[in-house]
Amino acid sequence: MKKHLIVIGMALVLLIVGCLVQLPKVDAATLGDMNGDNKLNSGDVRYLALHIVGNPLYVILHAEGDVNSDGKINVGDVYYLAKYLVGDPLYDPLYPNHPIILSGIGDDVTSHFNLIAGIAIFDMIHDGDSNFIIWLYNVSSGENEELLVNEIGPYSGSRIVGVYDGFSDVKPGEYVLDVTADGNWEVSIEQPTPSTAPSIPQTFTGSGADVPSPFMLESGNGAVNFEMHHVGSSNFIIWLYHISGDREELLVNEIGNYDGSVLVSMGEYGISTGIHYISIEADGNWQVEISYE
Repeated sequence: MKKHLIVIGMALVLLIVGCLVQLPKVDAATLGDMNGDNKLNSGDVRYLALHIVGNPLYVILHAEGDVNSDGKINVGDVYYLAKYLVGDPLYDPLYPNHPIILSGIGDDVTSHFNLIAGIAIFDMIHDGDSNFIIWLYNVSSGENEELLVNEIGPYSGSRIVGVYDGFSDVKPGEYVLDVTADGNWEVSIEQPTPSTAPSIPQTFTGSGADVPSPFMLESGNGAVNFEMHHVGSSNFIIWLYHISGDREELLVNEIGNYDGSVLVSMGEYGISTGIHYISIEADGNWQVEISYE
């Protein structure tokens, strides 16, 4: 309880120091509108804080209270809402899926940012000559959860992090990046939530590390065939992700040139139906053809 009160106190200080202005009206069901007055302001922070410390007069719906979209209502939501109200662009319950842009020069630890459950696409650029290494750190646990890139020299590429509440997955919550670099760098983080996607067959082509557009796998079509080609000298790795963030299948893990295919079953003992992405690690040209068998 003492820890909760400290965090809530910090959130209220943020509001006082931030010199709040009246924000635009929002729909009643908007994340953060605790008191249902169609606005986001300090009254919502107070309402949420009193609910969390157990005041029975302050009842909220989970849909509005889970401001940071981590599946829970706690002091993290109070902090998130307070940061939004003082104008921090990395905290926005109105647009939780907006791209997060982080940039710098040389070694650095970034500002905190929030990852919600689902797919997170990290697009990374570096113009230096030496090491370019980025670790994803969980703020709460202090653990380095994921090595996003480990290259030397100029780099431009994308990869997926599945944010999923499984045993060994990156879980929803607050994170920072620990960046090792000797030049300018930029990281753009997108957390897409598409409601639909083109059905297969689909063919994707590209070069280097990349995340192609999503595709739909529909029930009643049997197994899915992934035919993959790579012309390069280093790693060629492809992971299949469900839109939920679940990393479902390692499709290929080879070095150098590659031509091959793999059959993946769907259903109770296979991968899920629905929207999927592939995350590709490569150093050369590649092509992936996806079809029902």
